[in-house]
Amino acid sequence: YDIGLKSSLLNGSLAGSISFYGVKREDLSSRDSAREVSTGRQPWFIYGDAEESQGIEVDLSYNPVANWQIMFGYSHATKAETVKSTTAARVGLPLAAFPKDVLSVWTKYDVRSGALNGWSFGGGLRDSSSVVFVADQNLTAKMPAYTTVDAMVQYRFKFSGRDVQAQVNVKNIFDKEYREGSFGAFGDPRSFLVSLSTKF
Repeated sequence: YDIGLKSSLLNGSLAGSISFYGVKREDLSSRDSAREVSTGRQPWFIYGDAEESQGIEVDLSYNPVANWQIMFGYSHATKAETVKSTTAARVGLPLAAFPKDVLSVWTKYDVRSGALNGWSFGGGLRDSSSVVFVADQNLTAKMPAYTTVDAMVQYRFKFSGRDVQAQVNVKNIFDKEYREGSFGAFGDPRSFLVSLSTKF
């Protein structure tokens, strides 16, 4: 299920949504690490698992003034675990790569007068709680919590009568080493993206 509410306040300068979700998946299979170790053979599987997740998601967008935008997103899982298995020890295990809390904040300011007219500056962060690599009663390794910070600079100008936009994005400014995703892959290191665009 997915139940939500959207609203707009303060003459549209504040908008947001809140939703409650619930997902259940059944007849799943998972690796049987205990049998793989004891037999020295792989893969072995456990069949008949069921997983359930529930939680809340909040998204807000606020414009204190017309040229300044602040965006906020937050998700919190109230339940994310194996609820049924033919192996009793698996019941209650947290879901793999499923953070309990994820927070994101982004802001952008457009300069519309003065010496910096045409420039825009933005920045934000993403924070994720720690998660287990795999939903396995025999493996307890975790991907640690992390926070990454991004930024952007943009310049708008005219060229041959056309509106042109030059932009530089910097992802993971502090080159934070972190893992994410269902396979625990390392996240992107510090990276730069330079773009130039116009409309025809």
